[in-house]
Amino acid sequence: MVNPLPANEASTLFLEKVGSDVFSNGKIKRDVEPFLKQILQKCDGVPLAIVTVAKSMRGKLLPRRWKLALSEFSKFESIIDYFKFSYECLEPQCQECFLYCALYPEDYEIPKEELIEYWIEEGLIYKEGKTREAMNWKGHDILDKLVDNCLLKLVKKNYQEDCVSMHDLLREMALEISQFFVKAGITLEKLPEEDEWRDRLKVSLMRNHITEIPSSMSSPKCPMLTTLLLSNNNISTIPEAFFEQMLGLKILDLSHNPKLSRLPSSVSKLEKLTTLLLGHCGFLEEVPSLSNLVGLKKLDLSWTSIEELSQGLNRLTNLKYLSLGGRLSKTLDEPLQNLSKLQHLLVNDDLDPETEYKWETIGIWGNLQNLEKLDLGYLDNLNMVFGEVGAIAESVPLPTGTFSSLQYVSVFACDKIKKLFSVRWLPYLQKLQTIEVNYCAQLEEIIGSEFEEGEKVTLSKLQGLKLTELPQLKSIYSGSLICDSIKNIKINNCKNIERVFWSGFNPLPNLEYLYLFNLENLKSVFDEEGLGLWSLVPPTSFFSLTEIRVDNCHRLKKVFSSGWLLNYFQSLEIIEVQWCSQLEDLILSSTHEEEKVTLPKLQTLKLTRLPLLKSICSSFSVLNCDYIKWLEIVHCEKLKRIPLNFPLLDNAQSSHPSSLKEIVVFPKEWWKSLEWDDPNAKDILLPFCEFRQTNLWWGAPQM
Repeated sequence: MVNPLPANEASTLFLEKVGSDVFSNGKIKRDVEPFLKQILQKCDGVPLAIVTVAKSMRGKLLPRRWKLALSEFSKFESIIDYFKFSYECLEPQCQECFLYCALYPEDYEIPKEELIEYWIEEGLIYKEGKTREAMNWKGHDILDKLVDNCLLKLVKKNYQEDCVSMHDLLREMALEISQFFVKAGITLEKLPEEDEWRDRLKVSLMRNHITEIPSSMSSPKCPMLTTLLLSNNNISTIPEAFFEQMLGLKILDLSHNPKLSRLPSSVSKLEKLTTLLLGHCGFLEEVPSLSNLVGLKKLDLSWTSIEELSQGLNRLTNLKYLSLGGRLSKTLDEPLQNLSKLQHLLVNDDLDPETEYKWETIGIWGNLQNLEKLDLGYLDNLNMVFGEVGAIAESVPLPTGTFSSLQYVSVFACDKIKKLFSVRWLPYLQKLQTIEVNYCAQLEEIIGSEFEEGEKVTLSKLQGLKLTELPQLKSIYSGSLICDSIKNIKINNCKNIERVFWSGFNPLPNLEYLYLFNLENLKSVFDEEGLGLWSLVPPTSFFSLTEIRVDNCHRLKKVFSSGWLLNYFQSLEIIEVQWCSQLEDLILSSTHEEEKVTLPKLQTLKLTRLPLLKSICSSFSVLNCDYIKWLEIVHCEKLKRIPLNFPLLDNAQSSHPSSLKEIVVFPKEWWKSLEWDDPNAKDILLPFCEFRQTNLWWGAPQM
């Protein structure tokens, strides 16, 4: 445990977490103060107890509520009692979700999305008619509450999704309350004796070293068991009758057992099963008939060696989540027609090289009006995700509502794709919010062009576009694309991209983040040849853009083609440019008259390793950025002038911007050689200077 806090720090922490309701005119309310002091004494300086109790008391205004709480606290004998109090203040739904975390090993960092998926599967956040996205957001809301109440700890990851973890004492409390049977992550080599878990509702034996289930445990009597987690072991065999007396089982997770080659026939008798997880069982070739499992809502067969399903998928009409290995593609000519409730479809494995598979077949896509997420990967024979509908649709139109709920499309390492989808499919994709395409070696266009030049097409709900390692990509769409809801654009390692925006682009009033990395042929962010048309562009075209990052774009000579162009970027807060070997101007000016270049909200300007950079803006211009906080200029030795506009004090003397926090520059000799419009500038800024090099790569936030 953490060392106790001194009394003054404990009081400060409590008041910070309990909120403003305990104050009146800037002072602690008199009728609350004596109770508050006694509660702090009971917490004994333990930070976790202080925060837990403070947040449980938030919003409790009446003195009698504080008196009642104090009477409860007076009974507490250990820190566990405080945690129980905080737990009991939660809504029942949050309580159940908290207890579920105890099924993981001690000190385990639980991926947030994985945990939320379990909650959905268990029905803890399920609600009939709710979209999977809505349930996912509800899961994040519950996680936020648990973290906010100090019942879980948020674990930030730089390049992976965020996780949560559970303090040992909290896990101990959760296991005591829940009566779950948990032997997770303790290097077990065999299953515990049947008597130990016979009467339990949930059993977790995940992340152990179990290699087989002996025939002596042919059929454990566990009639009450609803959840069995056996993932991440080395199980190779399971007795045929093993599940015969577990007929109440709803969740069965056998994923990540790489030596498991077949499932026992008793799985077919689990008629109450709603979730069957077999992903990453690489040797698994055979499963019994699943036709009796009509209540199944989630089925994961990804990264297995299963080539076909006995009885197929056609009876699993309640499926909402389906993850398949590529070898199963041969069985998909017909069954998806019946899966009208499907919300998430993932096909992620190598196809049989002898199998040529046509994804545009109507039988595959028909009747998927509830599909929200489509995730495809490593499909070597896939030519187009959404094929040419036109010729087929004349005789066999797509069912009404096809893809009317689709919000997310991800394609990864599908090397034969040249177009993501045909423009004729756009009417079916009007709820699409995110397109993510990575490592597709031959992809040339996102939307295949069919209309005459100049005709506009629309993706009105699109918010995120992420394109990575697409060496042949030339354009998103060669015509005119309206996607005015887009918020994030990230393009990385697409060496054929020469322009991001062109003269005929449509306004992007909601764009917030623009990241351009490793675009070796990028010549301009905004096409200067089309600047004559900018007078026709609404002033709100980039009204929301707050952040631009450009990295390793070696043919780029300028970022902004004109100073007046910045009138469209008045919300910019961050500009970061690094490793662009040919960049000469950040803001190119076409006039020789003095002008003020204004970025009223700019807080961060970072320019790193730009060997040819000569100017931030022209020698006749000054840069107005009154809220600048962080300025970083490293290895830009040809830059001779930093055109900051300095505010004036009442005595007409120049001053530094009031918001300025730090200036990082390198080398120091370069700083000394700079020319300044204001003779006092160097002295004014010197106290803020750090002479050092910085990280060579920043990376981009995840979208």
